[in-house]
Amino acid sequence: GIAIQVITLDGTILQANPASREMLGYEPEEMIGRPLADFLAERDASNIVTACADLISAARDSVTLEQQLEHKAGDVVWGQLTLARVHSGAEPRMMVMLQDVTERKRMEEELVRRAFKDDLTGLANRALFHDRLTHALRRRGRTASRIAVLLLDLDGFKRVNDSLGHAAGDQRLRGIAADLDDPVDVD
Repeated sequence: GIAIQVITLDGTILQANPASREMLGYEPEEMIGRPLADFLAERDASNIVTACADLISAARDSVTLEQQLEHKAGDVVWGQLTLARVHSGAEPRMMVMLQDVTERKRMEEELVRRAFKDDLTGLANRALFHDRLTHALRRRGRTASRIAVLLLDLDGFKRVNDSLGHAAGDQRLRGIAADLDDPVDVD
């Protein structure tokens, strides 16, 4: 279900529905009187503050954003928050509707990982290399900084695959990748 809270203009929760428990693990009564920011994973409420300011200034009727929230158990939950002004009563209020989009975010992250990382080693693939090199070349043109590209050739690697098999070759490549991904401290 969709978790719904009614909050004051400064973000204090006045009401919370039972779906809030399903999404965040807190009983509605535990949420009432606390700032919405208490439930953010990063405790960074800047996105919500900006959204509230837009609503208060009547620049918009509703604002939707995605934010990491912290479940009572400590897990991070991605929520799509829609904030809307409520036009009833003497005191202005806002309604926050939360929908759990954690699974969608995980799938997006996996797609990005697959698009830019090698499945075997976890290192950047050609697409990511090309993207970062293009970006570095553009930045170099603006700042006159230098860039360097290192090319490694694994001499005799074909013999490892031919004599010990592809599983041994894959294991060796993963080991080399781990060494490259974990630079040596040269203090």
